[in-house]
Amino acid sequence: MRWGIGLLLVAFWAVTSAETAESYGYPFSDPFVATVVGTPTEFRADLPKRIPIRRRAIKVLEDHDIPDVFWYNERLRYSFALQGRSKPAPLIFIIAGTGGSHSGNTNLFLARAFFQAGFHVI
Repeated sequence: MRWGIGLLLVAFWAVTSAETAESYGYPFSDPFVATVVGTPTEFRADLPKRIPIRRRAIKVLEDHDIPDVFWYNERLRYSFALQGRSKPAPLIFIIAGTGGSHSGNTNLFLARAFFQAGFHVI
């Protein structure tokens, strides 16, 4: 019974999302196509090219020896961009996906978007 309701909700979502996409002029009515193809240039947000990102690294386990095979993980590398000392702002953490990096393209894109929106970003 639960599967039937779930499938009904997914079908309803697919139908209503397609109608919504057409109503605001997005070029892809199929949500799966839009996900794979990505956002067309004319619909992308105008983000700053550079933000004040600082990079740091910390040793997480001070009292543990890291095996030689994990030489690249001796320290946790991260980056952050702050709005300014005197400007209070909400804080957001962006966590890279599996195999991702704090300085990967997706993370930097998200950092620029959230920084422009007024967030401190880690």
